[in-house]
Amino acid sequence: MSIINSLVPDFQENPIVSLKSAFLDMPAIEKCDIGAFSMDYHAINERNERLLLECQVFRHIKFDERALFYASRVYSNQFASMKNVKDSDSECWYEKLNRVYAIQILDYDSNRIRGIHRPNCDDELLKRVSKNPMQDGVFLKHYAMTDRFSGQEIDYLQMIQLELPRAERFLSLFPPTADLTIMQWWLSILKHAKEFTEEYVEKMHKEGIMPDIVYEGFRRMKYAKWNPGLQNEYMNSVEMRRIYDTQITMDLNEADERARAEGKAEGKAEGIAIEKRETALNAIGMGLTTEQIAGLTGLTVDEINSLKH
Repeated sequence: MSIINSLVPDFQENPIVSLKSAFLDMPAIEKCDIGAFSMDYHAINERNERLLLECQVFRHIKFDERALFYASRVYSNQFASMKNVKDSDSECWYEKLNRVYAIQILDYDSNRIRGIHRPNCDDELLKRVSKNPMQDGVFLKHYAMTDRFSGQEIDYLQMIQLELPRAERFLSLFPPTADLTIMQWWLSILKHAKEFTEEYVEKMHKEGIMPDIVYEGFRRMKYAKWNPGLQNEYMNSVEMRRIYDTQITMDLNEADERARAEGKAEGKAEGIAIEKRETALNAIGMGLTTEQIAGLTGLTVDEINSLKH
């Protein structure tokens, strides 16, 4: 709640005070080749507003459009959960719709992207940035439907994006000091998680530098307090990420070295293509989604699907 309250403009003066977990999986879309999909975090506050939270380390093409799709699906799916709508109220069901806030924490600076090349698919974010780059000092985006002529706004569907590298560029986040805002504390933790060892956290709190709400967050995150199932899931994800990072680095380095040894442009292209396929096969074996593999390797969805068979 503290993280969400610090990032959502609407909650600055009217903070949320309770959250209950909601379903993470959205059903498949009938008559389309789109299966069920899962969100990172979905909750409902005391005002029945829906809150989505997504963390994205690697940028993939049209991530913003995917995030908007998730948010709009959650917005429209409210009707399915309206259990208390009586027959007499069925004609005005839309009056019971509540706001949806979709928050995305991103580990890339959109001003510094070079574009992702994909056949028959334009990198729309690159177009948006080229026309309207983010200004210096700005690391948050806030999307809502706004009329271009009058400025009137429909705020029932909002997206808030935090670009961590930009926050790091414009704010002094580490080591943290007592004058940091709550938002800046969470930014510091998100960007410098490895530095916040248990000893460091205890020291900062004992000296009165770390706020109680942040300290309580670290207490909740203690690995020893988790149930065995969650501990096992976490360790598996850490190991998968370590193997994946190592494999990606090795594959790309080997492809580059092989191409240099051949001394030909076509050899380099062929070598990289081979390594991309091998990397994709490793990623498939580790359970990554097709979208994740496509964003990291540059292979098309069809190419990745062909490797699965």
